[in-house]
Amino acid sequence: MLRLFCVLCFIMVGCSSPEPDLKNYLALGDSYTIGESVAVSECWPNQLVDRLNDDRTILQSPPRIIAQTGWTTDELLTALEAENIELKYDFVSLMIGVNNQYRGRSIETFREDFLLLIQKAMGYCKVFEAGVFVLSIPDWGVTPFEPELIAVDGLHPSGSMYALWVAKVLPFFNNSNNE
Repeated sequence: MLRLFCVLCFIMVGCSSPEPDLKNYLALGDSYTIGESVAVSECWPNQLVDRLNDDRTILQSPPRIIAQTGWTTDELLTALEAENIELKYDFVSLMIGVNNQYRGRSIETFREDFLLLIQKAMGYCKVFEAGVFVLSIPDWGVTPFEPELIAVDGLHPSGSMYALWVAKVLPFFNNSNNE
């Protein structure tokens, strides 16, 4: 009887549907990427993965986030060198530049650093540029007119704003998933 039970268990395990491949995602940036002044679950990379899992568009493992409040493009480049990333990701996002602007850094330096960051992002991605997406820094000009979309610190996006970003980014994943 025990032998029959073991055989049945083996058959059931062998016939179960395989787990879908989890896609992995690397988010690079600054305080807007990590979600300064909002709960970790409300930062936009985490909301994106949650939404993808909810929609079953594609399954994602938790995102890897390399970002820090205050980082400029050159500081992100330095951090990436220290990280020595060897793993390839299905998707990589880049959102950086607000601190370059805030600190009055030159647009030429930003352009050079940003192009290097895009090249690095493509190098971290399994499908190079096809899996990389860039988010622009928000328009500060509308910030005072939409207080429900601003975090309690009065500067960074709220969880509600990040949810709007996620809605804008979802078509990228839907298109990538169909290829």
